[in-house]
Amino acid sequence: MKYKGIKMTPIIPYHKNQKFGIVDVELNFLIECKYFQILKPFKFNQGWLCFTLNERKRYGWIYYENGQIVEIEPQYSAVNYDSQELIGVQSDDGSWGFVDHSNQQLISMQFSKIYPFSNHRAIVSIARKNLGSVWGVIDINGHWTIHAQYQYLGEEQSGLRCFKRYVPNQGNLYGFVSDETGQEVISAQFSNASHFCDGIAVVSFGQGKQQYFSVINSMGEIIADQLKHAELCAFGYSLIQRNRYLEFINKKGQAVLKTKETKVHQLNFLSNENLNLIRTGRRELIATQYKKKWGFYKVDDSGVKLQIEHQFDELSDYGFRQQRCAVSIDQQAAYIDENGVMKAPLGCTDVFMDYHGALCTLVKYSLEKPYAFMDQEGQRVIDFKYAMHFGNFDESGLLYVFKEKGTDINSGFIDQHGVEYWQ
Repeated sequence: MKYKGIKMTPIIPYHKNQKFGIVDVELNFLIECKYFQILKPFKFNQGWLCFTLNERKRYGWIYYENGQIVEIEPQYSAVNYDSQELIGVQSDDGSWGFVDHSNQQLISMQFSKIYPFSNHRAIVSIARKNLGSVWGVIDINGHWTIHAQYQYLGEEQSGLRCFKRYVPNQGNLYGFVSDETGQEVISAQFSNASHFCDGIAVVSFGQGKQQYFSVINSMGEIIADQLKHAELCAFGYSLIQRNRYLEFINKKGQAVLKTKETKVHQLNFLSNENLNLIRTGRRELIATQYKKKWGFYKVDDSGVKLQIEHQFDELSDYGFRQQRCAVSIDQQAAYIDENGVMKAPLGCTDVFMDYHGALCTLVKYSLEKPYAFMDQEGQRVIDFKYAMHFGNFDESGLLYVFKEKGTDINSGFIDQHGVEYWQ
């Protein structure tokens, strides 16, 4: 039962008699149903990997490449879900290390916390007496590229990582360290900071009512100061608020477009550590509100322009995903493309956009709120019949769903044709 035009994992978790096994796309069993749980497969190195759990909640995994299966028995108290290069594993004493898909230990169990490897580097922490956990960066061989000394260390962007450390008589402050040399290039001086995006970052000074924002370049030079609000866009542009109205500025701090709006949508209001008032991430479509209606500005290498007129009552918390954004007008939901064209009828009360998949989720208005799924052209491909779903369709082509709330008996993975992998 292979489906043309649909890319999906060659190993599919199958739920039967409250146990999980593995089948292929033709529903042939590759591994019998013997595991307490099998998580969604993801691409790992040149193959596919999915984590397994036994009744004792110990983790192992199944690795598939070129028709060959490597099965590692559950033995770890926790695993790192997101790594594409090495697998982070936790021992019973709480320490973390890294292994390859064959379970060969490559970096010994020595870390108190870890983040996934990305571009052959990983953020990890070790415990220091009287200091708690301090963070640094290691390479794929376990060598320190940035020594563990920081209270917080962010992802690499534009060759720099945001860090936080204690400064005597000043408290905890943020700065930036070079990912290549491990040297601090912008000293700890900010009360908060975003990551860099296309050569600029947003930072703040002060706390509470005394807090204000600034935009800096990669040299640490301030290009816009004393701001009520600031956030990163793309192509070196940022959206700022000096007084009442929002305006877009370029890398030199020059205003390129002054708006009539005073409110920006609070989507992706992310922190680099805990919730703060600095938004991170590269975005080409920015939502603002005018006369209680939402619209979008577009930034590109030619400048900034109003792309979608202000007309929507509400927007998805996630904004645009896969060139689509969920919107509502008069309490009726739909989703739009990047030109503002409706790609689904205004016929349901809510629309959830997935992160990576080809399908999005509709919620039908009723007390039970069953879920259905439509493609990017607005065609319903899976009808309303699921009470809950966990996660989103992604590169695996799978999604975990529940037919009834409060029980996992009628639950398991479905593909993007609605085929159910359980019985």
